Amino acid sequence: MARPRERSPHDWAAPPGAPVHYPLTAHLADIYHGRRDGHKGIPQVSLPPQPPDEPDGEDPDGLHAGNGEPRPRHAAPNGDSEPVGTPHLLKLRALANDQMSQERVSWLADIAPVRHELAGLSAQVTALTGELEAAREKREKAAQMPGDEDLKERRTAEQDSQTRPDRLIRDRRMNEHRRRHSEAEQAWLSATTRLAQAEGAVQARNRQLVRRAAVARARAHRIYEHAWHRVATYWQQLVRVHPLGPHLNSGLRPVGPELPEWARGPDTPADE
Repeated sequence: MARPRERSPHDWAAPPGAPVHYPLTAHLADIYHGRRDGHKGIPQVSLPPQPPDEPDGEDPDGLHAGNGEPRPRHAAPNGDSEPVGTPHLLKLRALANDQMSQERVSWLADIAPVRHELAGLSAQVTALTGELEAAREKREKAAQMPGDEDLKERRTAEQDSQTRPDRLIRDRRMNEHRRRHSEAEQAWLSATTRLAQAEGAVQARNRQLVRRAAVARARAHRIYEHAWHRVATYWQQLVRVHPLGPHLNSGLRPVGPELPEWARGPDTPADE
């Protein structure tokens, strides 16, 4: 059989990925353990005390909810159920928790270089912000027109008014002013560009962290749902053959994995 084509990360028109594989051996193992534990009476539970006989019309069998609506036959009367564990359920929970922990370790390892770059870029943004402020002040100062006295100021080599008339001196001072203004403008534009590039790099790294966090959460959810799929297979077989199967199914619930806080929290990783 031909090998399926691998999806490209940018192939948005491709069909969704396959769910977590549930091998036949694992499926049969869950069925086997469920039936074996059920025949052995695992978990060992006792029937709750029977309520006193209800008067006629008071729904003695508990087949209706408080508002008169029919209730599912195996629903717990009070809507609550206590968790119950078996060795196989605890093994499935430990396996899923370990797999989700490995996903978190992989996630934190992948983003460590990105966070290191982000720290350096953030420091660079701070330095460039100060540099831009200094360049802005210098630009504003250079934009001020020189006064009449400044335009008449002569340098040491310009003291001869015959060879260097006042008009020439004024033109030289004005040219110097334009040059200083142009240099300050260029410095301000350069600082603005470098700051914008650094801020763009910071935003890109933050988006990268958010995407990687979303991937880690999605993988944890896949592991979580797959583990509960296995728990449901096991529990279905157990309650079918357990001597108190109806009570197990209505008043108790199987112990299973819990989705960790980092898998349902914000997109940014916790430092703890």
